[in-house]
Order: sequence, then structure tokens, then C-alpha cells
Amino acid sequence: MNPKRSSRLNFPEQRIAGQTLAYLAGRVVRGKIRRDDSFFLLVGPSGCGKTRLLRALFKKVVSHKNGATARTVQMGNAREILSQWRESEIRDREGTSALRRQIVDLDLLVLEDIQQLKKNETEYLARLMDERNVHRKATVFSSTRYPQKLDRLDTAFRSRLNSSLLIEMEPLGLESKKVYLAARLDSLGLELEPRMLEWLSQKVEGSIRRMQSLCNRIVQESISVKRHPTLEDLAKLVHEIRPMGKAISMENITIQVGKAFSVNPKSMVMRKRNKESLLPRQVGMYIARKMTGMSLGEIGAFFGGRNHATVSHALRKVEKALRKDHALSGTIKQLENDLS
Repeated sequence: MNPKRSSRLNFPEQRIAGQTLAYLAGRVVRGKIRRDDSFFLLVGPSGCGKTRLLRALFKKVVSHKNGATARTVQMGNAREILSQWRESEIRDREGTSALRRQIVDLDLLVLEDIQQLKKNETEYLARLMDERNVHRKATVFSSTRYPQKLDRLDTAFRSRLNSSLLIEMEPLGLESKKVYLAARLDSLGLELEPRMLEWLSQKVEGSIRRMQSLCNRIVQESISVKRHPTLEDLAKLVHEIRPMGKAISMENITIQVGKAFSVNPKSMVMRKRNKESLLPRQVGMYIARKMTGMSLGEIGAFFGGRNHATVSHALRKVEKALRKDHALSGTIKQLENDLS
């Protein structure tokens, strides 16, 4: 099997959201943001492709070249970015006003996964939103929940979300799932029979992230047994990918991983780095990615406020180790069985 470059796919479930964000990008590069509609909220279930569309928005704004004034953009996980801002203010109190001016002057600010924020963080953010609105700067948020479900956040912040332009996204439907699964498996060097692809698209959830994980597992299993997967193989793998609604808790993952590696679970979720907890933390991230519906950013936030790039690196390290370290492979399988 020879992996290929994955082609870019466009799904009908994402079309309206994509068109809306493309329209927004055009207004940002032309400096045509109005005070009455400078806030946007992209809402959809975990894994439905929100980050993919937001990255396209980011790229379109920063790559615009028509003699127009260069636009400043910042994008990332809401908690991570807010944490960076607050740490910068603490380190340089005299430079706080300058930093605040830079934040307010950003032509486009994209903050993902605001459902992770805490009340005190959104109190701070609400004031920044008001200043950005006065200066006609675009702010885009993403969330897995609608504003009325974000009841633990600051009331003023939620009221501003309620007045924002709501952009909704849905999980992929049956036909889109078939297209994605076929393209993803093809990029990994594997082609399934049409009947098997049809069966798989009916059984798997419409989350791109979950389907990506499942395709990776199918290919890994196929390489391991040195043959194309059977329908029975697919059924087993689909069963192992737990539904999002039944996702296990992160706390339980850290407790079980801590026991398996004889480390204190608290050391795995601390910001401080120590050699003893490195591998257990990476394994915890790997299992969380595999058995929960959480994004890389959400997993990283739980494990000591680390970013999605750190989590992605951890996943690659564990996957590489599993191909050579049979003891580690056995430990992870036992953990998965215990957590199921």
C-alpha cells in the first residue's frame, strides 16, 4: 500500500458555513467590517470540520495580494491565546496598554473552542470584544455548544455571543461520509469494495475526526495482518471506536494510566515537565484521542494546558513506538479494555 497526498474535499454540509466565512474574508481584506456585525460564532459538533474552514479563512486573509494594506490575524485555541495574553501582561505590566492595543487592532481574531473558557476569562474577553467592535474589527469564535448552553460563562460575554452572526455546521451525511472514507483510505493506500464502504459509512459517526481515526486504524490493522480487511475486521474496529455520547472521562483515563505506569495521575496534568510522567502523559493523550470525542486542543488543555501541536507530536511518538515495543502495545490494549 502506497500512501498518497489527500485531496481537498468540499461537502454540502459545510457549503453555507464555507461561503459565509469566505464572504467575511473578503470584507476583512477590504476593511469593510461594520460595527453591527463584527462578531461571528461558528457552532457544530466536535469533528465536523470547523477548524478546517477557519484555517481557510485565516489563509485567505493573510495571503491576500492586491495592493491592499496587509491584514493582521491571530488564530488559535481560546484558552491558550487568553493565557498567553494574561501571562504577557503579568511579565510586563508597563506594556499592558500596548499589548491591549495590538489585540484590539487585529483585523481578524479567531478563537476556537470557547466552550472550554472559564467565567473570569470571558469577563476579560467581553471587554476586549467591546473595544474591537468600536474599532470595527472582526472576531470569530467556534464552539461545540450554542450560547444558551454556555451557562458557566460570563453573562455579558454570552449576551454578545447571542447578538453575533450564528454560523451552524452539521455532521456529515451518508453520501459525504462515503466520499470522505473513500478519499481518506485511498490517501493511505487502501481501497475498499463498494459494499464494504457502504456498510462502513452507515455505521460510523459523521465526525471527520472520528472517521479519520477509524481509517488510520483500518490501515494499521491491514498492515499488521498483511491482508485487506474483511467485514468482520471492520465491525470489530467500528465497535472499538466508542460513540461520542459514551465517551469516557479524562479523569478516569489519567487514573488508569497512572496505575499502569506507577506515576501520580496529577503529575500527568501539571504544566511542569518531568521525565517520569512524559511517556504516561503521551499514552494518556493517545488513549484520549482514540476513545473520546475530544479535539487535540481539548486534550492538550486537560494535560497541563498544552497546545494541539504538542498533542499531535505525542500521538506520533506513541504510534511509532507501538510498531516496535510489544510491551507498550500490550499495556495500551489492556488499558483500553479496562476503560471500555
